[in-house]
Amino acid sequence: MRMPVLSTVVAAAATLAAATFSGCPASGDGVSEGEGEGEGEGEGEGEGEGEPFALPVRFFVDDVEVGARVGVAVDFGAVDDAAAAVDRVITVVPVDPLATVAVLSDPPVLLGGRDVEQWSVTVQPSSTIRGGGTSFTVRFAPTTGGEFEGALVVAFGARSDERAVIAMTGRAAGSVDEPGLRADVYDGTFDRLPDFMTLTPTTTRIAPTLAIDADRIGTDFFAARFVGAIEIPVAGMWQFQSSSDDGSRIMVGGTVVVDNDGLHGPVSVAGAVELSAGRHAFEVQYFEKDGGESLAVSWEGPGVASSAIPASVLFTSP
Repeated sequence: MRMPVLSTVVAAAATLAAATFSGCPASGDGVSEGEGEGEGEGEGEGEGEGEPFALPVRFFVDDVEVGARVGVAVDFGAVDDAAAAVDRVITVVPVDPLATVAVLSDPPVLLGGRDVEQWSVTVQPSSTIRGGGTSFTVRFAPTTGGEFEGALVVAFGARSDERAVIAMTGRAAGSVDEPGLRADVYDGTFDRLPDFMTLTPTTTRIAPTLAIDADRIGTDFFAARFVGAIEIPVAGMWQFQSSSDDGSRIMVGGTVVVDNDGLHGPVSVAGAVELSAGRHAFEVQYFEKDGGESLAVSWEGPGVASSAIPASVLFTSP
C-alpha cells in the first residue's frame, strides 16, 4: 500500500517512550554512494541544543550499511519500463543489542525527497525495535522514465537531528533528456538551505533558465532547487558565481563550488573548478525567508566572459 508522504519530519511528541540506545551487523545488493546527510533544518522541524544525537539503530541492505550518517544510498537500480517495480528489504538493528528502541514516526518509516511519489513502503517495521532487529520493504515503481531520488525518514525524537534520513535512487527506461533544469519549489520557513532530501516539493516544473518562478516573485518563505546538467564547451578552469538574497549554493559534479548560504541581503560569492568538456551534473539551491528575493547565477571560462548561464547549455539529464 502507498504510505503517507512526509510533509513535516515529525510532529512534537506528547510523550516519548523511554529507550536505551543500541545496533549491530547486517544486511548489500542495491546500495550506492549518494546524498543523504540527515543534518539541516526544514519546515516543521524542532530545534534543540545540547549534545549531538547518536542514532540508536543501524540500517542494512543485505550486508551493506546504509543511512544518513553512513553516506550510502539505497540504489534500486534500473527498471526496463515505467510499469516495472523493484523491492528492497531493509533491516534495522539496535546499536546496542541489549537495548529496546522506540520509533516516534507514525507510521515508523516516512517517505520524503524530490520524487517521493515513485516509492512506497509496502511493509512497515515495528515501532519498537529490539536486539534481534526488524525489517521493512520499500517498493520503487516509477510512473515515467527518468532518474529519481527519494528518502526514508525515521524519527526517534522531536528535534531535527533525532532522525535517520536514508537516501534512495532509482532509474527507469525512457529517461527524459530535454533543455532546461528540473525546478522544485518547497514551502516553508528556513534560516539556512534545508536538507532537501527530507522535504517534498510543493510544485515541480522544467525551468529553461536559473530564475525564480514568476509566481514566487514578491512572496516569502520558500526554497527552490534546480537539478540537471550543464554542457561545458571547452575543458579548463571554470568559475561560477551566485548572487542571492537569501542563501544559495552551486554544485557541479556533486561537489559544492559556491556556498552562499545563510540569511542576508544581496551577496555575491564565486568559486572555480577544473572541468572537462561535456556534460556535468549541475545543481543550484536557493531559499528566501522574508524581505526581498533575488537569484542570479553566472559563469566564466575559456573563451566565455563572465555572463549569465545561457539556456542552451542546461539539460534535464547528465
